[in-house]
Amino acid sequence: ARNSQFGWSLAHRVASHGNVEALELFRKFGSELFSAEDSLGRLPVHIAGIRGQKNVVTYLTKADSSMSRRLDKFGSRNASYLMRGYPNALRKKHKYKKTKQATSGNWNTWEATDLNMKTCDITQVSKKITMEEIVSNFLIVGQPVMVRGGASAWMQQSDWTRDAIIKHHGHIEVHVGQIPFPEYFTGSAKKTTLKEFIMSHNEGWWKDNYHTIIQQFGSPFIMYTDRADKILEVPMKDFPLEGSHLSTNETDFLWERHTAFVNRKPFEVDLGPPLSGAPPTYALDKWNALFFGKRRWFLWPQKDAVFSSLPAYSIHKGGLAGLAEPLQCIQEPGDVLYIPELWASMNINLKESVGITRECGMNYLAL
Repeated sequence: ARNSQFGWSLAHRVASHGNVEALELFRKFGSELFSAEDSLGRLPVHIAGIRGQKNVVTYLTKADSSMSRRLDKFGSRNASYLMRGYPNALRKKHKYKKTKQATSGNWNTWEATDLNMKTCDITQVSKKITMEEIVSNFLIVGQPVMVRGGASAWMQQSDWTRDAIIKHHGHIEVHVGQIPFPEYFTGSAKKTTLKEFIMSHNEGWWKDNYHTIIQQFGSPFIMYTDRADKILEVPMKDFPLEGSHLSTNETDFLWERHTAFVNRKPFEVDLGPPLSGAPPTYALDKWNALFFGKRRWFLWPQKDAVFSSLPAYSIHKGGLAGLAEPLQCIQEPGDVLYIPELWASMNINLKESVGITRECGMNYLAL
């Protein structure tokens, strides 16, 4: 059976995850599954190469040597994908490029400097990159990318100040907890208003007492809400039709307009003090834009993906025990991070931070 959205057969999925045992089982029922092409002319062996599953590439090419010569619609063999070193090529340490920000938006600027880092394992590009370049270099091959300044012209960079959020949206009821959406995952959510939650982040008090908070509670509370329509003040149903309401004009970085994205999920607005964050999770392709604050990201490719309901800072404080080495990078205000499907991601705020996330399926037929 094929996935109607991606055009992948079950063999493509299994190859993506590096499961040789399952492929051996498929082979008993015939090798035609290994010759099935997706919508981009890619065989399971191509997907294995893209995902860095060398064991699968070796197994499939030994089973049928002609597969090593098969080209996809981009004229690439499986070996050419493997030679790109995915995902190890992404582990090169690059000095990260700080995005300039005109104002702090009156959000607290105290920083947990012990979490800072000067290098970035994730590919970084300028906001001048085109959507076509994003598609060909990152979406198709399933690689994350940090677009420096990609959201610097969005209205939230000027409109989502601390005072404005409190004045216009402070009455909205939200759930807060040590992880996003605790009402669904742990049942230990606290119900409050957006104003009360923001006002609890007094900068001077936080600076003097954060070590005590961490010792007693493990991690401060963070707010995630999918009631973004109340904060964005735009009708969510119009997003796929009208382009990016997050953008000030049509020349900005338009993730929403491109036909590559389908099955868009509701926007999620996140807001939290230093050391709050989101534990490892994985789902559809998603992007995150940071408008104020500073955030450290941890990413794991599909084969190392994990899911946890423990607070992110607690996981980090424990030395990421039991987890593979992640790709890490600092996100500055105005930066947009793209995370591929089924990649696990975790983040920790270094400053009081405000951002927005959206999950969306990838329509490879439109690429």
